[in-house]
Amino acid sequence: MRENPGTLGDGALILRYQKDLNKEYVVMLIERYSAQISGMSFRYFRNEDDVKDFSSELFLKLSDKLRVLELREGEDFGRWMVRFVRNAIIDQLRSKHSRDRHQEQFGLQAVLSEEQSHDFEADSVGLALKQLSEQERTCIEAIYLQETSYQDIMQEHGYTFNQVRGYRDRGIRKLRELLSDTNSSKKSA
Repeated sequence: MRENPGTLGDGALILRYQKDLNKEYVVMLIERYSAQISGMSFRYFRNEDDVKDFSSELFLKLSDKLRVLELREGEDFGRWMVRFVRNAIIDQLRSKHSRDRHQEQFGLQAVLSEEQSHDFEADSVGLALKQLSEQERTCIEAIYLQETSYQDIMQEHGYTFNQVRGYRDRGIRKLRELLSDTNSSKKSA
């Protein structure tokens, strides 16, 4: 008779995950501590989209960390999990702050405001977007024009968090280059 994984203790689930790398064990552990995770998440983020992005990031980080985790004798996994979540929240907040600052300085908003200040044709951003790869265009349009969360983009298109971030970053760089080329050609004309 097979043992129900839901009845296993935290340590046994971790060992099973390390052996099989079945992500369902990670999901079970997250579900066990979901009340604490949700409470901490909403306390710090206060925005449902940020909480969704954090949840995706937490799942990825926890999956990686649990592969090599060795709890010391008598160490309580629940306490470890709370520390891990708190540290992941701090990392996410730092990353979000850095992303927001980057976005302000170098992001699409800067490109769009630069375009408007130079009286470009209204179609220049649309033309530049068409020159991006499909993945880059999808992520840029979803994040900036439709204000879709990373989590929703990941679910809809099957991308990982790092893929969404990479497509966004490359797309922004290309847009800046394309729009600055357009600006240069307009000035010389």
